Amino acid sequence: MIRPAERGTGLAELLVGTALGLVVLSLLTFAVATGSRLLAACGARGEAEDTAHLALEAFAFDARRAGYDPAAAGALLALYAPSLAVV
Repeated sequence: MIRPAERGTGLAELLVGTALGLVVLSLLTFAVATGSRLLAACGARGEAEDTAHLALEAFAFDARRAGYDPAAAGALLALYAPSLAVV
């Protein structure tokens, strides 16, 4: 008896295709999740740097308003404590 040519795909091919598709989707999901965590970490770092910069600017502004002159600070240090002065 002659068997007719097989048409379509069998159960094994469908299972292998589904498994490969699942692996690819898992890898893509992992890549997107990693990218999302990296983006959040970079955003938090940038925000921390901005906050530190603003705090230093506010401190410098307040120090200037109080009469501190950073340009003359080195001269005063050399005058009163020569061993600590940076030359």
